[in-house]
Amino acid sequence: VIVSSDDPYMYLFKDLDALGVIRLRVLEIGVGCELFAKHLFDVINKFLLEETLGRVKATRVTVIENYKNSASYKN
Repeated sequence: VIVSSDDPYMYLFKDLDALGVIRLRVLEIGVGCELFAKHLFDVINKFLLEETLGRVKATRVTVIENYKNSASYKN
């Protein structure tokens, strides 16, 4: 479960995480599709560049929240 650091129900998410019901991930940047797409792009590219010694990189990340909401990020 990915939530923004300012989520008003953070205490509940933390409790569920402590109980092992969820795996909580907290993002400081927010969790809107646009911000999340950029965050994933950055994380994936860092991983790919390190693991392949610079030979592979992502060119685009698309996040689909539901059939009405999605966002893409490309560098």
